[in-house]
Amino acid sequence: STAERVMGFKSGEPYRQSAIEESLNRLRLSGLFADVGSAAIVPGNDPALSRLRVPVRETSSGNLTGIVGYSGADKRFEGDLNFHLRNIAGTGRELRARWSARQKASTLYALGYREPWLLGRPVDLAFNLEHVLFDTLYTRTRIDVALEWRPVHRLTLKGGVGRDRAVVTSVIRRSEGSLRILGGVVYDARDSKFFARGLDYYTQTVF
Repeated sequence: STAERVMGFKSGEPYRQSAIEESLNRLRLSGLFADVGSAAIVPGNDPALSRLRVPVRETSSGNLTGIVGYSGADKRFEGDLNFHLRNIAGTGRELRARWSARQKASTLYALGYREPWLLGRPVDLAFNLEHVLFDTLYTRTRIDVALEWRPVHRLTLKGGVGRDRAVVTSVIRRSEGSLRILGGVVYDARDSKFFARGLDYYTQTVF
């Protein structure tokens, strides 16, 4: 299950209280669960084998927020809508969509998707698409595909590629494009013993 993957606990491992506490902390920091209860040891038929029971409550699966209005002067809809699905079907998958037309003559369309635990490994695949339409002058499209690897708890290594493309749609039609390399390191210091004094969360992008 998703909870078992997040905890990093494997069947047959010896009992260690420190490992259980760290696994519970992983569940709380994952953002997938609104509430994580205390762990309980359930004895099995064999005294040497027991089960670990942890009650959890998943976060709300999704939400839709925003505001939309109609401008009679510009004869267009204006506003901002955000749609977000979390932990789809209890798998940890995530889907985001956005429409924004707050600026005059500019409309933004965005779509994002995350596929966690590729091949059962602590690796996530993230895809993001953004398309901006500037009236009838030009369009800009940005596509990013990235992998996020968690080699150890709290540490995430990110890498990927991106492409930007702008198309002028006025009198003279032309296009320009570029490729980008994405990379970074994130360390989550929330509830960390190493940063217990005054530092709750720390991130650092290296390039």
